[in-house]
Amino acid sequence: MQWLKSFFVGLLSARGIGSAEPPCSESLPVLGETSFLVSELPCFAQWKVQRHGEYVHAFEPGICHPIGRTTAKQDGTLVWPAPIERRKVRLELGILDVIKEIVMGKRVLVYGSFVVDLTSRSNSLPVPGQTVLGNSFKLGPGGKGSNQAVAAHRAGADVTFVTKLGDDVFARTALDFYEKEGIDTSHILIGKDMETGAALILVDEENGQNQIVVVIGACGKITPEDIEQARPLIKGADYLLLQLEINFDALFQIIHIAHQAGVQIILNPAPAAVIPEEIFSMIHIITPNETEAQALTGVVVNNETDARRAAEILLQKGVQNVVITMGALGAYATDGIRSERLPRIPVEAVDTTGAGDAFNGGLVMALAEGMDLFTALRYGNVTGALSVTELGTAPAMPRRKQIDMLYQKTYSS
Repeated sequence: MQWLKSFFVGLLSARGIGSAEPPCSESLPVLGETSFLVSELPCFAQWKVQRHGEYVHAFEPGICHPIGRTTAKQDGTLVWPAPIERRKVRLELGILDVIKEIVMGKRVLVYGSFVVDLTSRSNSLPVPGQTVLGNSFKLGPGGKGSNQAVAAHRAGADVTFVTKLGDDVFARTALDFYEKEGIDTSHILIGKDMETGAALILVDEENGQNQIVVVIGACGKITPEDIEQARPLIKGADYLLLQLEINFDALFQIIHIAHQAGVQIILNPAPAAVIPEEIFSMIHIITPNETEAQALTGVVVNNETDARRAAEILLQKGVQNVVITMGALGAYATDGIRSERLPRIPVEAVDTTGAGDAFNGGLVMALAEGMDLFTALRYGNVTGALSVTELGTAPAMPRRKQIDMLYQKTYSS
């Protein structure tokens, strides 16, 4: 992999930081090996190793370049090549691991909803006609599309997010949050004279259970022109993660475009709704919870046997793979040949609101990294479990280091 050495040395030479050879006697390690201690890297590279999510970057002061993913930029006599697909490497506990020498980062597109979460917490949830006093109130970013994009992004996936916001003060909540998270906002639409969506969330502090009412707002007014604008993104994605929180005519148009382009479509059919039969055969993986599985199949899911029956119906409808999350019962997955149920990971739950979204984010991250369905199921299970240990939805999504630690603890014994 001479190109990486040339990239480092050329970069340094052009800035006058180095010469044609590294300023140390060491040479760059051969990438065909499996791992390197940071201390074993040449000294000019040691200070150039920075962790950003799960991507290692080479950088000069004030300039940061993901390894292998540079843009065309003239700098004196140096023209950085463009574009080179991202080469993904891991930095684990001071060890630089090169996964299968080079792993191309697969692109994840999430096209879905953003709503502002208006969350109140109380000692119990009200029954119809009852008013209860709350203990706290918080306003923050939410929406299934947004939550899943944030979950996948924090887990390490290369995520692009498309949504539609209103022309109002709540839109600023979204844009400020994405800027802080490092999520590109260039594909986020603003609907003139529209309202940003909102979710009214009631949380029972005694057991973490919740009740939610969602008003979709601008996300329910995505137009054919909006979709046409995003067509190159849709066709260029490796994985497309969708939910049922945008207007269905737009959703189905997006699915058709992606399917015709050969994109792997992951549909989280939430909130529960009826889906046209012809859509199922376009879905690579469907990820309902037990309530949504019942809405789609008529099977009440109370145990693994029920989950298997519901999954068989979905497979018969044409879906290629089925993942059913079952709350306290864990999660079930099948590809039509193999099936597996994972038990819930025991954690102290304080807020279950974003658990399903976290699960989907962890699942798609693992798939994008080339993992099989059942390994991805484990990553989804871990990500979902961690999310319920913190308050909120998007702000509660775990980081990759947390995910890897719990994964190792739970599944590597």
